[in-house]
Amino acid sequence: MFASGSALASGMYAAIDVGQGTIKDACTNAPAGTTGCTDKATATRIGIGYKLPLEFLAVEADYGNVGKASGTVGGVSAEVKASGFQVWGIASFPVVPGAVSLFGKVGMANIKTSNSLA
Repeated sequence: MFASGSALASGMYAAIDVGQGTIKDACTNAPAGTTGCTDKATATRIGIGYKLPLEFLAVEADYGNVGKASGTVGGVSAEVKASGFQVWGIASFPVVPGAVSLFGKVGMANIKTSNSLA
């Protein structure tokens, strides 16, 4: 999902993404006896960007909730969540001017995980 509004300054845009995140191998590598293991959850991202005066370049910063895994081992519930900040440089090339563009992103992410036992 993409959102933008005229209330933003010229060249500014906002983005909201909703999808499915997976913590790879969380359930396949879980200890023997793990029950109720799930490694998929709703992933979300909210960001803001600025299209530079050179129309084909932009910068973007966002925060995302990447995913969650949970399960129970020996009566103890465990959960792992991942989220973090990202910054991007974006270059685009119009294929159909004003309608369709190809783009590439290069950036950095600082993703952190949190663990809990209950």
